Amino acid sequence: MKISFFLIVSFFLLSAAVGVELHCKFEEVYHDQKQQNGLILIKNDHVRYQYDDETLFTIIKNQYGNYLIPNYQKEKFQKINNNKIIESLIRIYNDYPDIKTQYIIEDISLKIDKSLENNFLKRIAIISDEHNLSIHFFDCHQTNIDKKFFQAGPFIDFK
Repeated sequence: MKISFFLIVSFFLLSAAVGVELHCKFEEVYHDQKQQNGLILIKNDHVRYQYDDETLFTIIKNQYGNYLIPNYQKEKFQKINNNKIIESLIRIYNDYPDIKTQYIIEDISLKIDKSLENNFLKRIAIISDEHNLSIHFFDCHQTNIDKKFFQAGPFIDFK
């Protein structure tokens, strides 16, 4: 299910950062208070959503598609197919710059908080029958990001 959340998040992030190169840290906070941390890179229509935990993964969205790369085995990657959620998100993407504070896509409710500091997203709350989590974005700054960090193979570590 984390992959579906990534697809949701990536479209909101892209819509909030059109024409911007951005580096942020994120923290996912689940209903049971478990947390996952990582970093997100955005360059035009490319996204890299990378968990810090070596047992998890990195997801890359680039011009060729969406890819899942295990953090413990970075030479292997798997292409992720598009689905109805992505099609719905494209409609939401078209709302930019007037993104609403709430969306409902199939059985998932999304609540959006924008940062007053940098016109980027501050938090996305994802609520469904199966999951309840918030993704917080912090330490966001604009920076030049090389396109090599958005390729699935060979995978390049971002430092």
